[in-house]
Amino acid sequence: YGTLNIPPSLLPRWRGASPVQRSLEAGDDPIGVSVLFTVSKMDAGPLVSQEEHKAHPNDQATVVLPYLFNVGTGLLLDALPKVISEEITMESATTQNEDEVTLAKMIDSSEGELTVWNDSATTCHNKVRAFSDWPGTYMFFRFGDDDTSDPVKVKIIQTQVLEETAVPTNQIELGPKKGDGLRIVCADGSILECLLVQPVTRKVMDAKSLVNGLQGKTMQWVQPPDAE
Repeated sequence: YGTLNIPPSLLPRWRGASPVQRSLEAGDDPIGVSVLFTVSKMDAGPLVSQEEHKAHPNDQATVVLPYLFNVGTGLLLDALPKVISEEITMESATTQNEDEVTLAKMIDSSEGELTVWNDSATTCHNKVRAFSDWPGTYMFFRFGDDDTSDPVKVKIIQTQVLEETAVPTNQIELGPKKGDGLRIVCADGSILECLLVQPVTRKVMDAKSLVNGLQGKTMQWVQPPDAE
């Protein structure tokens, strides 16, 4: 009968080691899952079935990955009787279009840094979504007005993109309303709102808790020394 697999991507888009992470990083909508016959080349076999799902703009990989595998398991169970009866075979399944292949390369730990001085809020937000499990995302903050103080590495746990824009600045401010996050203005003036953060050696906290702990000190993002 052959062997079936359930890659969590809309093949031939995102073949490889990290399909969910790369689809979220790219801001794909829809996302989805496929059932295919395996061949020697990774994720290149003929397709038995495929299902699209709308991507919520704030969903993270830690939620999307198990959800798509659950959907894929259902597709696999639906397909098995047809494969066993040979109603569907490797020869009759749908051949992938090699001209439409994109590769989901393995994630490197260095990809977790948010480079707001180069990228838009949407680009940074999608990295937070994609790398929520590993390697995580982070920035360097400086607290207070002393430009010689050492920057603090802060993990960025949860974000959203605001519709408004502002003049680019490295100053970070808390939004005016209850429940607002830290507002970071990116290179193009778009605003990334950080809702949950985790300073090094500290627990995960909401933005207001971080600001309260600063006791009136200002906050800026800084580029690490090796940043381009």
